Amino acid sequence: MSQLSKTEQVLREMKQYNIDILALREIRWKGVGQETLDHGYVLLYSGEDNYHQTGVGLMMSPAAYQAMLKWTPINERILFARFATTHNKLFVIVCYGPTN
Repeated sequence: MSQLSKTEQVLREMKQYNIDILALREIRWKGVGQETLDHGYVLLYSGEDNYHQTGVGLMMSPAAYQAMLKWTPINERILFARFATTHNKLFVIVCYGPTN
């Protein structure tokens, strides 16, 4: 996902399948941050500071973003987010474990 066109493609698929929260790995974005995409969708990401390698992300719809209480990037392999739902709290942990 280091290219903007790849991010747009993932966003289109997310909308087509009506997915509100999508965990991503190996997004290859530098640093830690939050990016607002088309139609209010948001991408949270945590990657290496110097290289376009590894990295995890969480792409979410505007409704899911409003329900988010907190997110914490641990490192380039782990990201944690907490959401409020009608009954309980939802915790999402995005982990990236390479196959080698």
